[in-house]
Amino acid sequence: RAGYAEAENRFDPEPEADDRLVLTLSSPEAVRALAGHRRRVVVELLTSMHRFGLDEEALARAVPDLRRLRLDGFALHLPIDDGELSRVEEISSWVSTLRRHQLPTDTLWVSHVTAAELATLRRRHPETTFRPRIGTLLWLGERESYQARGTVLACHRVRRGQRVGYRQRRAPGEGH
Repeated sequence: RAGYAEAENRFDPEPEADDRLVLTLSSPEAVRALAGHRRRVVVELLTSMHRFGLDEEALARAVPDLRRLRLDGFALHLPIDDGELSRVEEISSWVSTLRRHQLPTDTLWVSHVTAAELATLRRRHPETTFRPRIGTLLWLGERESYQARGTVLACHRVRRGQRVGYRQRRAPGEGH
């Protein structure tokens, strides 16, 4: 999320002049700030992980700004475990939503998708290039290869019983 200053809740649309840099936008404010600029961007959509991204309502409101972006595609950061929908069904649902809003579906970056799921998606949506995000595969399970540190970037409200996170566990109660 280069260029986004979360603490100040503002976006610097020109963090670097390098055209190889592709910014990931995950909020309506960031989309609005970049509309009309020539920065390459990928827009993250909110999945059942409930982490970052535009939900369907925010996407619908942002359509005019999305059309003014130099859009390289959309990203879907999916949970490791299937929730109420399989990952294939969740991705297919987003493809339909993007089409309904007449937004491009030519490139989607997807995370935590198996080779079999990718094959299914490619058969189901041959007009879309699915680009797997494989960062988790590079380190997950190899405890010596990383140190866990964190900074709270956002706090999301959850409902009792709502599935959230990588493992799609149900929230035990209302909260954040």
